[in-house]
Amino acid sequence: MYTKNYMASTIGLIALIAAATYGTRPAQAALFESYQAALHAYFYQYRALPIILPTDEEPGDIYLNPYEGFLARKHLCFAGLNPSMSTTVLADAIDTRRYAVSGELRSTLYKVADIGVDANISISDAVELRFTGARVERFTQGIIENALADANPECDKKLQEINERGEEYSYQERVPWVLRDVVSAKFLSRLRFQRDMGAAVEAQANRKFAKMVSDLGGTISGDIESSGNITIAADSAFPVAFRPAFISREDIDRLLAMDDPSLWESLKSAIFGDGAARNELKDIRSKFPDGEIPLLSEMYEQMGLGPSVTFDLENEEHVIYFKRRILLLTMAWELYGEYY
Repeated sequence: MYTKNYMASTIGLIALIAAATYGTRPAQAALFESYQAALHAYFYQYRALPIILPTDEEPGDIYLNPYEGFLARKHLCFAGLNPSMSTTVLADAIDTRRYAVSGELRSTLYKVADIGVDANISISDAVELRFTGARVERFTQGIIENALADANPECDKKLQEINERGEEYSYQERVPWVLRDVVSAKFLSRLRFQRDMGAAVEAQANRKFAKMVSDLGGTISGDIESSGNITIAADSAFPVAFRPAFISREDIDRLLAMDDPSLWESLKSAIFGDGAARNELKDIRSKFPDGEIPLLSEMYEQMGLGPSVTFDLENEEHVIYFKRRILLLTMAWELYGEYY
């Protein structure tokens, strides 16, 4: 079993250019307290799930689930197969407030704050985060299904582990989280700084900031000494979203049975409206059974239970299901902020 490695450079740079805050008002989403919620809303129209902690994902990797890490990497079940690649466009910016971070993320933010203190400046509450140079790597469904049908014993053994998870490791049919499409992109952000009244900003602060960004795998332009604006760009593209090869028939039926149009319209309005999402989502939560929605861990469990079907983007039923599931994940990340 593989777990997600904590990629300090990748995630540190993401934290640096995304965690401060909320940015210019994008057309596609409300204001979120949770960066994870904002990412889910961002990829809603793209019909993809965000990759929260990038770990060099590629088509053919298999998750335990999107949050817990890998069951197997591509080489185990799809050795020697190469995905196709095409470019795509990810529009607009992510809009989020400061979100809770830990580990290397928190360390990175402290470094940013320290440089600001040394330079007698403060970071603005506004930051604009965009994805540039996006590309999609994908396997066709036929390639995936043929490879799994002729899987080697090691791959078969790993896939069997999926069905043996759960309470007391009892056998239960589950959906393999095979990554079919993986979207990668570079991060680009503009940060604004405000000089304290009457303070002179030393050029040394620019050098410190530039070195930190470089150490995290990025480049910097602009300066806080004269313009008060700095643009930070990642040097490399990172995986940012994926589409699964299979989805749960059981979960499709579950969400399609929730056929109250007003509920889904209210949820969309809260997530893609102009206000602060959290307050509206709290009101909508009261309309669910017992006034609650499942925890994030329970939602991912629901997505992986039961017999699997091919995820078909041309199938209207699948698209409706997937969009509803993304709305619920967005809601859960915003209200709970934690996996469990």
